[in-house]
Amino acid sequence: MKIFSGPKKHISILTYLVLLLSYFRFFALPSYAVVDPTAGCSGGVNTALGCIPYDMKGFTGALLGFLAGIAGAISLVIMLVATIQIMTGGDNAEQVKKGKELFTSAIIGLIFIIFSVTLMQIVAGGILKIPGFS
Repeated sequence: MKIFSGPKKHISILTYLVLLLSYFRFFALPSYAVVDPTAGCSGGVNTALGCIPYDMKGFTGALLGFLAGIAGAISLVIMLVATIQIMTGGDNAEQVKKGKELFTSAIIGLIFIIFSVTLMQIVAGGILKIPGFS
């Protein structure tokens, strides 16, 4: 019976050569490539999250929209977990009850977030005239 002795302690020169070539082929930018973070985005910076404005008026609106979207996504995940809990409950009335309570709590939380964003826009944008909330 052959016993596994662990990983090899050496790497061949060919492996180093393949790794080096793959680095330059896939990861290194050519010398003529110039990355412009503001390309295609007027008044902001392109990021993985989209165009983020760098003035206060645009940034507050973008931040508010991003946070509301994250809260909605979390609420959706909680609703899916509650639905799975209800469906897999079967004859267990306690688990079905917990799933229904979780689903109701997720909907109430989503409604709370929607109304708080609306109230913030009314108070901050309509009454106090803070830039970015209108």
